[in-house]
Amino acid sequence: MKFSFLFLLLFVVLAGCEHYEGPTSVSGQVVDRFTGQPVPRATVQVGGIASGLGAGGTSQGNTYPTDAQGHFAFSFEASAQQNYTLFASTPSGYTSDYGDCPLLKAGHTNDGLLVKTAAPAWVKINCIDDLPLNKIGLYTDGYRTGAGENQNIGPGNFSFIRPMLSNTTGSIYWEILDAQAQVTKSRQPLTVANFDTAIVTIHF
Repeated sequence: MKFSFLFLLLFVVLAGCEHYEGPTSVSGQVVDRFTGQPVPRATVQVGGIASGLGAGGTSQGNTYPTDAQGHFAFSFEASAQQNYTLFASTPSGYTSDYGDCPLLKAGHTNDGLLVKTAAPAWVKINCIDDLPLNKIGLYTDGYRTGAGENQNIGPGNFSFIRPMLSNTTGSIYWEILDAQAQVTKSRQPLTVANFDTAIVTIHF
């Protein structure tokens, strides 16, 4: 996910030589990114990325509901200091991925947009405390939050659950640090179906 966001940010910067502002109309449909079928009762939201090299930062605009077929239509006042993209989500957990979000042309009519979303999926990571008990650090990465994390490690087993992109082949990565400052790296590829939970077991 973080790579998709960096690609989107770079695309916006390179495309941002010409800036417009003012009333901007938007219409289209929210669909499943894999089947192309409508996703009903979604919410779409405009996201703004500050324009110009080194500007960085994102902001979120108003939200707008879709109908039973995922259709939406609205307008907003665009600023020349922002580039805009469109996200979607549903109460059941469908969400957009940064790499699939359409870019909006400020001050213009943006019709026929397809906002792609994916159903939620999860990974449950079971961490098993094995002998010898000399492991002092565990780092995991690869799930949908966009950033890896250090886990609090101690005596005993523990588990945690994180979101994944459904129907997409990915990998869970982990690094184990022992008391001698040796690092062991591992990975497990996995594909998780819609609304399903995959299991990854890490022995530390």
